[in-house]
Amino acid sequence: MKWKDGETMEKFIEDILAKLIVASVPVAIFLGLIAIAGSTLGVQSLDVQSELERTDNIISIIEENLPETYIDVVGEQLQVANEMQENAWSSYDNSDVMIALHMTMQARELAQRIEKLMDKKPPSDDPVNAPVLRVLENNAELIEDISSLYGDIENSATTDRLQQLMDMQNQAWDAYEDGLYELAGDLGYTVRENLIKLRGLVSMGQNLLEQEQISAEIEKVEDFIIRAEEQIGTGSEQTDDLISYARDLLDEAKELYQQGYYQQVYRVLDNIYPLVQKAMNQTNDNKLHRNEISKHLDRCEKKIEDGTARVEITGKDEAMELIDQAVGLYNQAELAFEDGYLSQVEGLIEESEKMVDLAIQMSENDHTLLVESNKALEHTEIVLQDAIARIEETGNTEAISIIHQAEEFQNEASKNRDNGNYKEALTYTRTAMEFAQKALNLIE
Repeated sequence: MKWKDGETMEKFIEDILAKLIVASVPVAIFLGLIAIAGSTLGVQSLDVQSELERTDNIISIIEENLPETYIDVVGEQLQVANEMQENAWSSYDNSDVMIALHMTMQARELAQRIEKLMDKKPPSDDPVNAPVLRVLENNAELIEDISSLYGDIENSATTDRLQQLMDMQNQAWDAYEDGLYELAGDLGYTVRENLIKLRGLVSMGQNLLEQEQISAEIEKVEDFIIRAEEQIGTGSEQTDDLISYARDLLDEAKELYQQGYYQQVYRVLDNIYPLVQKAMNQTNDNKLHRNEISKHLDRCEKKIEDGTARVEITGKDEAMELIDQAVGLYNQAELAFEDGYLSQVEGLIEESEKMVDLAIQMSENDHTLLVESNKALEHTEIVLQDAIARIEETGNTEAISIIHQAEEFQNEASKNRDNGNYKEALTYTRTAMEFAQKALNLIE
């Protein structure tokens, strides 16, 4: 394509765009190929939002500096870039960050091509550009080399990529023959870069990118998740979160597969296995822990029964009230165990057993009641101060209100202890402990 006498700048740029963007393979599709083949970093390590904002800025600058005489020439293609960018933001808002990244890079590449063509001057009568010619000839050799590696493979995703690069190579030759050496060089070097990458993929046995094999791998991973779910059954909140995240990744892999991003599918699937395995390991650990705690509950129940029998012999009312409190703590421990709050169960069991011991001792010596009330107050105070700090950090108003009530009960316990009302002191400090546990449950 050469500059013709009497031809306007707008017509010359329009012809270049028609040749580069409209004819043969759409640039948007090829740019998607470049984004895939050239990706060497996991999408989690990229600041996708920054990339989106960068593309917005590039498009905005082009729109602000676009002469009115050029609007009819490049306006349609600029609109395409804007639509790509809008779709990229939409995917980002839907948490499809990988798709958003690919689309914004496509929009940016198209916008930058438009910007470059706007600034391009008509070709001069410069002699043949030897470096460009060598690149195009080397590309031809690379294409022949890669084709021989593929053999007679048909309906292959990788073969489709090679065909796209061959089409762009033909565009580069056309530009070269028309004297557009700079344009030919841009296309030629782009083709060369991606041919080298594609040849590397083939050499490493990337025939695994075939659709049938990827589909089978997706089914294999999904079966693995299903088997894990059956094994785990009703798991903890942590295991449920791990399995849920694995499911989300599987959905992402399926979406990438449908859109033809086959290499990315494997990267996503590889992240699923360790998540599911971790959930299964945690389930096994939890089952062992639950068995141990279940045995401890049984021992606590037996201790309450034995303590009740011993206290009933003395007939001391204060001691029986302590047994009742021990029973209440035991019931709370059972409920926490059923709800999966294993960390709370152990503490409740220990407090229940202490109350039984205290009831037995109280029936013989009130001094023991004083000692145990002091210990209970000290223990509650430690738990209370820790709970206050943790709860106030969350800002949970309901939990804050309950923990303040717990403080009031603790204050009453201290007053009764100082006045010699040891039984009342124990009752108040136990109530304070119950309120503290209730407040903590709201933030866990």
